[in-house]
Amino acid sequence: MGNFIVTILMESPYLWACTGLALCIGLSVVGSSWGIWTIGTATLGVSIHKGRLETRNLVSILFCEALSIYGIIVSIIMTTKAQTQACWPIAANDYMAGYQMFSAGLITGFCNMLAGFTLGIVGKGIAVSTAAVATLFVKLLIVLIFGEVLGLYGMIVSLIETGNASFTSCA
Repeated sequence: MGNFIVTILMESPYLWACTGLALCIGLSVVGSSWGIWTIGTATLGVSIHKGRLETRNLVSILFCEALSIYGIIVSIIMTTKAQTQACWPIAANDYMAGYQMFSAGLITGFCNMLAGFTLGIVGKGIAVSTAAVATLFVKLLIVLIFGEVLGLYGMIVSLIETGNASFTSCA
């Protein structure tokens, strides 16, 4: 078991960085799309019931789209820090940079995915409850903003983490 763990940890740091990049964008889009799907179906059901579409329910969908943008921003920053040409021998700070980019992608991806799930559930509740009582929208919008902040915190932590990550340049 010990050799397996050492083998996994000693993989190329570029593999770790690219995996983190893929997790960042992939999980962010999964959370965003799940939230949009949940809110969209609830909004459509309410609009069929009431006979008109209320545009204020689209605010929840815009918040979900922002989660994808957070993942794209972190992915672009990670891409600019990653180097396309691997140097041999691999330096110790290259491993550190690879692990930092992997964990930053994991943090951003999971935070955005969970924020998307949160926004989907809260946005669905907003769509259904404001159909019955229109004055609840502003009160429930604050809860929606707290759900959005989860994704924003993940992006901020990832930006701080990858701030000093850099691969050595080949000479």
